[in-house]
Amino acid sequence: MLQLRIKGRNISMSDLSVPGANGFRACSLILSLLYPCVAIDVAAAVDLGTLAAELANRDSLAIHPNGSYTLHQASSHDTRNARGFSRLGAPWGFANVDFGNYLRQVTIDGRKEWVLLEDHGPGVITRWWTTGISEELLDEHRMRVYVDGSMTPTIEATAEQLFGGDNLGFGPELNFETPETGGNLYGPIPYQKNVLVTWDGPSTHGDAHVALRDPAKKNSVDNALWYNINYRSLAEDTKVDSFDAFDLQVHESTLEQVNKLLRTPVSADSFTHPHKAQQELDPGQSMTYAVDGQGAVRRLRVRVSGEDQVAALTNVDLVLVFDGQKTAQVPVGEFFGNGLSENAENPYNEGGDYMRNVAADGSMTSYWVMPFERSAKVRLVNHSLQAVSVDLEVDTGEWEWSDRSMYFHADYTLEEGVRTRTAEGGPWPGDAGKRELYSHEGDADFRFLTVRGRGVFVGDTMSIRNLSTGEGLNSWWGEGDEKIYVDYVNQRGEGSDANPDHVGTGTEDYYGYSFGSGKEFTSPFVTPPNAAGNRTDDGALTVNGRVRGLDAIPFDHSFKFDMEVWKWKQGTLDIGAATFWYGLPGAKSLHVVADLARDFKQTGSAVAGNPNDGQWSYFASDQANPNDEDAKLLPLTWGTVGNLGNSGYGGGQNGSANLPAVSNRSLFETGQQQNLGIHGSPGYHELAVHVGGNDFGARDADHPYFVARWTVGDSSAGMINISGAVRNLVEKNDSVDLCIYVGGRLVYQVKGNRDGDGKLPETYFEFDATAQAGEHVDFVVGNGGQGNLLGDETLLKALIRAW
Repeated sequence: MLQLRIKGRNISMSDLSVPGANGFRACSLILSLLYPCVAIDVAAAVDLGTLAAELANRDSLAIHPNGSYTLHQASSHDTRNARGFSRLGAPWGFANVDFGNYLRQVTIDGRKEWVLLEDHGPGVITRWWTTGISEELLDEHRMRVYVDGSMTPTIEATAEQLFGGDNLGFGPELNFETPETGGNLYGPIPYQKNVLVTWDGPSTHGDAHVALRDPAKKNSVDNALWYNINYRSLAEDTKVDSFDAFDLQVHESTLEQVNKLLRTPVSADSFTHPHKAQQELDPGQSMTYAVDGQGAVRRLRVRVSGEDQVAALTNVDLVLVFDGQKTAQVPVGEFFGNGLSENAENPYNEGGDYMRNVAADGSMTSYWVMPFERSAKVRLVNHSLQAVSVDLEVDTGEWEWSDRSMYFHADYTLEEGVRTRTAEGGPWPGDAGKRELYSHEGDADFRFLTVRGRGVFVGDTMSIRNLSTGEGLNSWWGEGDEKIYVDYVNQRGEGSDANPDHVGTGTEDYYGYSFGSGKEFTSPFVTPPNAAGNRTDDGALTVNGRVRGLDAIPFDHSFKFDMEVWKWKQGTLDIGAATFWYGLPGAKSLHVVADLARDFKQTGSAVAGNPNDGQWSYFASDQANPNDEDAKLLPLTWGTVGNLGNSGYGGGQNGSANLPAVSNRSLFETGQQQNLGIHGSPGYHELAVHVGGNDFGARDADHPYFVARWTVGDSSAGMINISGAVRNLVEKNDSVDLCIYVGGRLVYQVKGNRDGDGKLPETYFEFDATAQAGEHVDFVVGNGGQGNLLGDETLLKALIRAW
């Protein structure tokens, strides 16, 4: 058995376990050491060696840390946003000066240094990404890491040396450069008392956090430094052997073996139940592999083939069921990190990381460890309209189940035609002079995942199909920041007022590269196996992947992950996100039961696809004509309400038919005729709404009116999550209100500005509510009394999720 000398004592590789995970079966770290797993109890201090070993041990992710650490992030994100982060309705919209926002400046040994991160108590820096425009600047100024109160840095290097140059000696898999400037450091840096991370470069903000471009590079974006640093805060009583300059020599052998294992993403474990099967599946058919007893799926390989290979990867689902609980139903291409396919000629995004691999021949492999106590089922279901051939390999091994063992979960969401807005004044960086980098009209957040229960978030794959036209930065889509909320739900079960715990600096930064690089690369933790859509247009695709090791995010009762949709040029995107997490028994992700635009778009009526979830009802006036042939064919395309002779609402304005009426009942005043219309192209959860300003015979429309009602079904009753946004195109002197009712109770309201331009604020809403089967959720948009709204358009987005 291999022996290593760590901090002056000899230990075996079997001693290297996840800190605090006493009693679980630790399996072989190194591929060549296929010795039997043994139960261990590690009481040694956390140090570079134990952390590196944990990073390479996939089993550690499936054990809940049980309070031994929490995961946080420091970043250079723009701090101008309302309540500290980007949000619809914020004064600065999705502010994007995501560089140079340091905590403060300090003077150490006569040097002025900017503080990037400061943390007190035992902890570990687990992931550090940074970049800048000027390579000269990154090669000139130095970063320093001070631990435990010492004013002598334990790490001192330029960014060029620290990220990718590997002057420290962590190894190429833990310290790697990306195709553009900058890079990633995954080598852990533990500390017992505190840590201070600094940079001695110049300031970049000349005036109140507004970026400047100055040819002299004084207070200029050319001096910019972007950074994201993940770090663990360990339990107070944790013993830590703080990082020092000699650790990389002491742990040299461990780091070498860990780098080797990370570089070769194969399973290092023996299998008790290897299984192989091949089957032809007609449309609607499925194949299942089942195993009884305690264990863990340790390797999973699938290859699907069909005449339409893109459809095969998209419409064949992988379903996982552990101990009777379904924990995953995801398209196979998304599960294994392939993401969406570029086209029929190039369906595979070849590449991989430490947990997934896609080969050139289409075989896709997963090394996620998936424990179960009593039984496991792996099922492949053909939802496509073609026959497909499926090759399945499932290898299971031993696992000792405990009260901290977690099930593996995977979720997937896809939205097509996501509408984006553009930054004011043209693409950044623009001309010399003042640049206010924000999306002045407001963008949206794309929801990756929402979970209730206890677990750990461990990774994701994001696919973006760029449907815009343009060149270069005009078509760049990736300025949106991640916003991750950990245990954000309050005691009342509401989470709408929470600030995110993790805020990033850009979508590509989250995935470890920079400046919209159109070049592919692979690493154990982050990879874009397809980057064609980063700087091109007309349907080009980008696929990004990230898996988490020491930067996994534990949560105790709730977790939410949003990604901002922030694009330089107005246009549309198709966005898909597969997410991966572990959860203790009972943890569940929320799923969409009501989607305002999708349900109408897919069904062509007011009834949602699953009647057990509930149904939509849309309310309009008596003047709408449900029998009009055009209205039947185009129920949401330029539908109108009102008298056909009314130039504001009839064919005189839009030149088309009336909206088919679902009901003529009104919300507030019985017996009063009230106008309301729904029109526009179905898009990203959006309906365009005309709110009647005058109903010609009843009264001025100064009350809210129905737009859409969701009647709660049996399967979606209980706690529900309601989210969405309102965007408006109203003119001055008009005023629009939004009200949301649950079971007749007003739970959300926002009013237009009657003293100013009258516009309804660009509003994002999200809250949890309790609803019983048969109750209604009403989304109400109406005239706020400022004036008539003839011809003014409001876009309403609404989603309802349930457990």
